[in-house]
Amino acid sequence: TIPESVTSIGEDTFQGCNGLTSVTWNARNTNSSPFQDVANSIESFSFGENVEQIPDFLCQNMSKLISITIPESVTSIGRYAFEGCSGLTSVTIPESVTSIGQYAFEGCSGLTSVTIPESVTSIGSEAFSGCSGLTSVTIPEAVTSIGQYAFEGCSGLTSVTIPEAVTSIGQYAFRGCSGLTSVTIPEAVTSIGSGVFSGCTGLTSVTIPESVTSIEQYAFKNCTGLTSITIPEAVTSIDSEVFSGCSGLTSVIWNARNCTNNHYPSFSSPFSNCANIITFTFGDNVEQIPAALCRDMDKLTSITIPEAATSIGQYAFSGCTSLTSVTIHHSSASIEASTPSDSKNLIQGKLSSGVASIGNQAFYNCINLTTIDLPAGLATIGNEAFKFCYLPSIALPGSVTKIGDGAFYCCNFAEIKIPDQVTAIGAETFYGCGKLAHVDIPEGVTSIGKSAFEECAVLSSITLPVSLSRIGENVFAG
Repeated sequence: TIPESVTSIGEDTFQGCNGLTSVTWNARNTNSSPFQDVANSIESFSFGENVEQIPDFLCQNMSKLISITIPESVTSIGRYAFEGCSGLTSVTIPESVTSIGQYAFEGCSGLTSVTIPESVTSIGSEAFSGCSGLTSVTIPEAVTSIGQYAFEGCSGLTSVTIPEAVTSIGQYAFRGCSGLTSVTIPEAVTSIGSGVFSGCTGLTSVTIPESVTSIEQYAFKNCTGLTSITIPEAVTSIDSEVFSGCSGLTSVIWNARNCTNNHYPSFSSPFSNCANIITFTFGDNVEQIPAALCRDMDKLTSITIPEAATSIGQYAFSGCTSLTSVTIHHSSASIEASTPSDSKNLIQGKLSSGVASIGNQAFYNCINLTTIDLPAGLATIGNEAFKFCYLPSIALPGSVTKIGDGAFYCCNFAEIKIPDQVTAIGAETFYGCGKLAHVDIPEGVTSIGKSAFEECAVLSSITLPVSLSRIGENVFAG
């Protein structure tokens, strides 16, 4: 029996006391934990009525403890306080407790249910991590933050209600909670941390609120039960591999107005290894398509880019081998030129409300793409943007000023008119266009890059403009 007045006990005070099976702990306030050496011997542990705090590590690894009653006088449960108490089947946490420390109940695999009182405002990192027997948990309304790894590995957890007051959920907080079937993230949350729900294989439904502005890497990785997801308009940052391995995902609604795909230069998609996505729908207010967004989605057959979109990022649809058609909307009203000044601005792409730039390799290797109407106002086509797209025809709008290297490498169109504003034809731009018979190169073009028309086997004649000052090597080889 440890008396109430004790404020300090040295570590390993009871070292070697292997016969110790029962402890009564009355110490009101102490940070000591003297039982670590004999934890496996202790079968019962009782707290006195005046105990105010449960020290860090106090009952750590007491695997023979079956139940614990925490007195009403306790206000805090320390770090690792009951960590590794694998035999613990029940614990009563009183209303006086306001905080549950890091790792407090980690590895208590025998716990089946826990009621966290309304007085608690924060749940520490890994507080219930590894409590695999836990089937339900009620998080009180006063809680504003859930620590990282807080419920990681709680594979038996079938339901959890995250209260509306929660503003932050730590990384990997619910990782491996394979029994969870649905989660509603509260409106106060602005960021979904790394790996928060990764490995929640039973999760079939997730509601991401409009308040969320960022989703971090692996947040929903390997949630194989998810079939659809909606990304809200406010999201401005999404990491690569957020939904990696979500093999059940077939439908995505993307409403993010201005979003950046982070983790350059890997250019990995947030949906990497989501092999079964069939439909990907953009909301009307989407202004930019992030880099690598739909990369390697080889079951997509069509894409519609909304009128509000002004740019298509690098690798956005690269490797979408089943994609046959792309529709890029633009406002016809906004591109009508009523004055000579308007006509000039139209050529410079200033009047169009549609896509002005297509990034490098945006449609790279879309081998079945047969239809794409490029919008008036398009100014820039990136390097290898349509490489290995065997397009039978394409019309470049007059607003185009730059065509990147290898942009139409191995396309199948028979003719191409290069817009008057283009001043350079890059390296390998039309390499291997085996059906290209006719090219109009405008006055104003000053250079043609290396291998620009190499292997264009049926190209029989071409007129080079007076303005031309440089021709690269192998331009017309083959």
